[in-house]
Amino acid sequence: MAGLTFVEVLVWVGVIVMLMSAMTLAIIQVYKSNSYSLQRVVGIISARRGLEEVVQLVRKATYSDAGAYPIVAFADNELTFYVDYDNDDSAELVRIFLDNEDLNMGIIEAQGTPAVYNGAESIKTITDNIRNIALSKKLFTYYGDDGLEVIDQSAVLEPTYIDLIVVANTGKNPQVDDYEIRGSAFMRNLKN
Repeated sequence: MAGLTFVEVLVWVGVIVMLMSAMTLAIIQVYKSNSYSLQRVVGIISARRGLEEVVQLVRKATYSDAGAYPIVAFADNELTFYVDYDNDDSAELVRIFLDNEDLNMGIIEAQGTPAVYNGAESIKTITDNIRNIALSKKLFTYYGDDGLEVIDQSAVLEPTYIDLIVVANTGKNPQVDDYEIRGSAFMRNLKN
């Protein structure tokens, strides 16, 4: 019985190396695919939590500590209103706004008696990778008691119901990975 020749050993080693390389590439591709899916899920969860936070704040809008009407200003991608954000029985001035791809919240605490809201605004990012501005899609749509859309942004007494649409990009491909999340809120404490 004869042993393997040197050429035969080289052929077998070459075949084994090719198989190992193919398996390694397959494993790397599976990890990349799972990583991408995980990134997408995390992005969707982050955007959904951010939207839920905004909806809860809008629902709790209230009069300022000085008695000012709850809504200060509103626009397509920005809403400024009073709410007891930190549950300290004092209303803060809160501004929800889009800044490029970040959904942010600015907070100003009430100071003095009577209350004034002229302190420094602290900014907090609620969630990121928001594509509303890039897609020219409004973050907020406002409706009055009659169910009609309120377009006049100087009519701060009109909106009582707000629709929110967040278009989040949850991956690396803006055309494929946009995910639209919707929410809505009645401002419970409004009295016209």
